Amino acid sequence: MKNSSHDSQQLQKQIHLYDKLIGSQNVEAEEIQQSILDFATGYESIKIDKLSETHISESNGFEVITNQLTLEGNFQSLIEVIYEFEKKFKVSSIVSINFIKEKKYDQRKSRLKVQLIFQNYEKVS
Repeated sequence: MKNSSHDSQQLQKQIHLYDKLIGSQNVEAEEIQQSILDFATGYESIKIDKLSETHISESNGFEVITNQLTLEGNFQSLIEVIYEFEKKFKVSSIVSINFIKEKKYDQRKSRLKVQLIFQNYEKVS
């Protein structure tokens, strides 16, 4: 009985680790995108520049759900939001972070953006 309880706890830890690595399972694509948007709007120091349409593909018996979000702000604010996504956001995991510096020559200003790509994997039954 003790062994089965211990094995169950180990299995739960492994599931939690896999969810952290590949994103939560059994979540609808629209729900994932809405969760990303809701999480990002909780930060006043950044601005959402673009939220791309969800891309769904199949590969090796898995359905890959990809969402792309572009945020704008200063470096410190963007780093803080990325850190919070990594630390607290459980619905999907970040697979790519790309900083973009756009120059506005007519205004003599630069804008800093970060492009985040999130992915979830679901086993196709």
